[in-house]
Amino acid sequence: MRVGEWNLHGQVAGELCAVAQGHLASEYDLHALSSAKTKGEWIKVVKDKAEKLAKGFLFLQGENDSNGKTSNFAHPGLQAICIAAFYHSGSKSFHNHPKFKAALLYSAMLLVVKGYLDIYREHGYVPEHSQVPLIKNKKDYFIMKTELQRVLDHPYHGPKLDDMLEQWAEDGMTGFELDKGAGEDEECKIVLN
Repeated sequence: MRVGEWNLHGQVAGELCAVAQGHLASEYDLHALSSAKTKGEWIKVVKDKAEKLAKGFLFLQGENDSNGKTSNFAHPGLQAICIAAFYHSGSKSFHNHPKFKAALLYSAMLLVVKGYLDIYREHGYVPEHSQVPLIKNKKDYFIMKTELQRVLDHPYHGPKLDDMLEQWAEDGMTGFELDKGAGEDEECKIVLN
């Protein structure tokens, strides 16, 4: 089952990659400061930002909620990419395909975002014709899927994540407009405070 699930995510990754690449730099602020004078300085700043986001999977965390609790799998960049992938107006939009509605595409989207962050970590930008190396990120996928299930099973964070994803779906259906725009030793550090 896990291999079949992995293959399904590989099939939909192309569409997710196109959406993620279009939003990732702006949503995760993968730009150099104006103080970066040379191309080398610019690339180093972007690599450092991508490293910080990827390390411990911080790209998943949103702001703390009103109770001071961590918001896992809730980064605004994920919201932008999720809504764009599911609701964009193209014929390949996921909301047009019933088989994709039943799949756990959220974890595939997380994998694609992590893959692009890895590309930014390596190069400081996304070289032309770059592809997310899905097989390289297979371990990350299963780590994130396990952690996502831990969050969903948690008595506080599970309902909070369900509510957030329902809100994202509602935002997408009502035309909510968004701004345009792991190494072997890493572990996903989900905080269930």
